[in-house]
Amino acid sequence: MQDTQTLIQEIRKELESIKVFINADGGDVEFIKLDDDNIVYVNVKGACVGCVALSDTLKDGVGSLIMDEVPEIKDVQLADEQMLMEFYKKKLEEEEEKLKGQ
Repeated sequence: MQDTQTLIQEIRKELESIKVFINADGGDVEFIKLDDDNIVYVNVKGACVGCVALSDTLKDGVGSLIMDEVPEIKDVQLADEQMLMEFYKKKLEEEEEKLKGQ
């Protein structure tokens, strides 16, 4: 069993490998969170937002790739609004700390 940080690195690596195809269609996917049940949450951007093929892309593309390559992962789902707010708040706080250190 891998530790959480190693799992997150593996997940990010797999997302990077599929991003090329998603970006080619004008979309993007971003890792948001790995929960205690080994469920990955992602956010989609660009052309993916509102796309009729999003559920298929998430299940058969992104989800399949991650779960095949990182067997500890149980599912891949879209992050909800609360998760996104927490993620971007933390990201903003990290950037503010970097600026304070300069």
